[in-house]
Amino acid sequence: MQITVMNTKTERMKSKIFLAPRLVSVIAVLLLAIISGNICNGQVTVNISASAGTISPTGTTVLTATVTGTSAQLKYFYTGTNTNGLYQVDSVNPATVTGPGIYYLLVTDTNYIALGQAVDTIFSTVLPSGSGSILDSAYSCAGSFGGGKVILDYTGFFVPLNITFSPLGPFAIGPTGSYVEPVQDTFAGFGPGQYILTITDVRGQSITDTINMPSSTVPDFSSYITASPDTIGTGQNTVITVHFQGGVPPYSTSVLEPGDILLTWNTSDTVYSYTTPLAGIWEDSSALDLGTGNEPRCNVYGGQVQVYNNCNAGQCVWPGDANWDGIVNNFDLLPIGLAYDSTGPVRPDTTIAWYGHYAPQWNDSLQDSINYKYIDCNGNGVINADDTIAIMQNYSLTYTRGGGFGAGGSNDPVLYPNVIQDTVYDKDTLTIQLLLGSAGIPANNVYGLAFTLNYDPTVVDTTKTVATFGNSWLGTSADKISIAKDLKPIGQLQCALTRINHTTKSGSGSIGVVSFVITTDNLNGKTYSFYNALFYISNIKMIDSAGNVLPLGGGIDSTEVGFLPMGITQINGVNNLVHIYPNPANSQLMVSYNGVGMKQIKITDVIGNELISRTYSGSANVIQQQLDISEFNPGIYMVEVITDKGVATEKLVVAR
Repeated sequence: MQITVMNTKTERMKSKIFLAPRLVSVIAVLLLAIISGNICNGQVTVNISASAGTISPTGTTVLTATVTGTSAQLKYFYTGTNTNGLYQVDSVNPATVTGPGIYYLLVTDTNYIALGQAVDTIFSTVLPSGSGSILDSAYSCAGSFGGGKVILDYTGFFVPLNITFSPLGPFAIGPTGSYVEPVQDTFAGFGPGQYILTITDVRGQSITDTINMPSSTVPDFSSYITASPDTIGTGQNTVITVHFQGGVPPYSTSVLEPGDILLTWNTSDTVYSYTTPLAGIWEDSSALDLGTGNEPRCNVYGGQVQVYNNCNAGQCVWPGDANWDGIVNNFDLLPIGLAYDSTGPVRPDTTIAWYGHYAPQWNDSLQDSINYKYIDCNGNGVINADDTIAIMQNYSLTYTRGGGFGAGGSNDPVLYPNVIQDTVYDKDTLTIQLLLGSAGIPANNVYGLAFTLNYDPTVVDTTKTVATFGNSWLGTSADKISIAKDLKPIGQLQCALTRINHTTKSGSGSIGVVSFVITTDNLNGKTYSFYNALFYISNIKMIDSAGNVLPLGGGIDSTEVGFLPMGITQINGVNNLVHIYPNPANSQLMVSYNGVGMKQIKITDVIGNELISRTYSGSANVIQQQLDISEFNPGIYMVEVITDKGVATEKLVVAR
């Protein structure tokens, strides 16, 4: 087998990399270079062949490399089944290997510049009478997700092997590997029931065997967590208790307390309690019945419990409501800009879940008596861009409280949408400039502003709206932050931007651009005609660096949308069948589906980067899946679940 690498004369590695002790790292870098295509020095072809392509399990064969396209002195690096990492270094060619398997060759010049690689399979001479046996099968937990374990012993095959189970058990795709025979392997995660094992070797030889996974003879095991009382005041305590049900003692439990502190205990009692003054969300992150052995039979998640602070009425912090007016929206960005980089006491409960949090008063307040404790939305004692996460998570949520702001008159500066195209058609991109002030009436002493751009969702593809607040006369990424929340069903793009260096700006012109993709799917008509789409600014507030409200008016503009009769888009109700929990989540996420089966789960960040993708066979009927999100940074993500009934999309918040 050969791999031909096409190389271009780009940059050449100048420094020579010497051997031991860094040789393994060098090889890793060179292999990465080959995979990435970053290989220099012309076209080189590398072949590898074995003098005996079929040998006994303990036999030897000679691997010979043939390199064309270069006259340089070469070095050869062999890896594979029986090489235990690096096999031969320097100018050794050919090389002797022991045992059947898959072997790789990397060829470099004397400066360790990778020239190419090749791979070859050496087969076993064992007669085609492969056999597999079940050495052991452990019991399984009750329910569809179990701790059942199968230990297999198989021999007499031509490697590599493909091992599958039907139904798939814990595997979306059967495990594969290049094994030296005889082999023992362990597969875990089976629920109770019957499974068909199939082992197929590289030459198509296969055997099947039946595995009966019994239910556990140990009592079903679970746990849950409680708090008493669930509301405490300053200086008061609550008792956190983990309750164990069934299983075999002793037990082990791990509890995540507010502030992401993981506490672990072992106990032989069916309950474990301790006293704490902390309020917030407590999580029983895992519970094990250690009496069943060193390996956990199940990993049981006991859920969450909320301990509330008894803050005085009207003085609670609701994460995201930075301007303390009873609703979370774009106006809450403005206080963050005014108090940016301020520090104060950390809130006892630093979660951003939507409930009233107790928080000590800060020494500073805005001129309208808004204490900085409300502006510190995540409660970590620092006011900065991280506090916008709470705004986006809790956007549009309300609690009982009133508030408001003023507006400008007819002679004041205006924020207006400037629609670039007079006429657009289906699938066109419509661009709108957001212009603040004019040459005749500039906007003076501006520190921040919040507003709503209203659009007509009838002719806008609401999945493709993009708002960009780049560098402008009002500020750059170094001294300005912004948010935009698209309320698609009602056609409102609620925006806010604020400076963060405590100095104002005066001027006029564009402060941002919004692009809409036009759709005529929701328009009805018999003949070709036009539809007038309006775009206008409302709900405006502009402030200076002291928080004073500045006068500002809102403008209006429109465009003509040309259309032909189209069908009306139907609403997909599959979202009602898909559930993700807990949400907010910390390290583990459960996705469940009330239907026949999920086909794929994808998790992306807010800019579309795919972080997790799981695909399931149609025969698996997967209706529940646990995902590890412990490596995710705190923030907002999108979960897309493709099912037999359609696609569901939900917002996931990761908070720690």
